[in-house]
Amino acid sequence: MFEKLLVLLACAYLLGRIQLGRRLLLLAASALAVFWLQPEASPANLTFWLPTATLAISALTWYLTSPPETRGWKQNWPAALVLIAVLIIVDLDHYFDPAQLFTVF
Repeated sequence: MFEKLLVLLACAYLLGRIQLGRRLLLLAASALAVFWLQPEASPANLTFWLPTATLAISALTWYLTSPPETRGWKQNWPAALVLIAVLIIVDLDHYFDPAQLFTVF
């Protein structure tokens, strides 16, 4: 677990140095961290569905608590695309990576 903390500290430092697209990169890194920090669960597919449910609840909470003028698709499509891309990357991780970085299928 100490290694994961060091990796997260290094990522935080590097993301802090980036100016262009910082918000979307932070969103992607945070979503990936939710999957990466997920402990093993039984059955194994819970390691995908529990973090996915966490992200869905977070997005729903944001939608319900944000002002109506900030909910528009025109403003938020990049964030939705980032979250969908993270879900696809994590889902496909067990097909292409023998180390399975994000899940333990």
